[in-house]
Amino acid sequence: MRKAQMEIMGIAIVVMLIAVGLVFYLSFSLKPKDTSVKTTYIQSTIAANTLNALLQVSTKCGKNMMGVLIEGTKNTGATCVIDRAGTTKNQLNDIAKPAIKIILDSSIKARNLDYEFTSQAVISTTSELFISSKTGASGAYVQVCTRSRETETQPLGLVRVSLSVCNNG
Repeated sequence: MRKAQMEIMGIAIVVMLIAVGLVFYLSFSLKPKDTSVKTTYIQSTIAANTLNALLQVSTKCGKNMMGVLIEGTKNTGATCVIDRAGTTKNQLNDIAKPAIKIILDSSIKARNLDYEFTSQAVISTTSELFISSKTGASGAYVQVCTRSRETETQPLGLVRVSLSVCNNG
């Protein structure tokens, strides 16, 4: 009889250990994961790195970097010669905007994130250049970052550029 009691006690202990292990497993697996800090960090890193890289991209406009072109957009009629034949293009509409849109679409929108890029003169409150990941029916860019967003801003001479990355998803 004593031997049978010891076996039952052993089985009871094993069952209790399995039950405790199951409780811990369920408590950790069913707990909602708080990814807000991780998401914020990822989005702010993407915004900072993309903006830094974007400003260093060289363009067809006399091998100037994108930052120089954006700074030159204070004068919206600024043009540059892009080939030996003397072809001129508008810095803002023909060179900067399409290149920025392509770069941001391939680096940020490809990650299923939305973005807004703005450039404005330091002394002005109106944006001289606004590009977002979505366009409206008229073809104009639509403001998309309405919820939480991570914004990276850099001064560029007399122009301030900002890149906001958000997930309105």
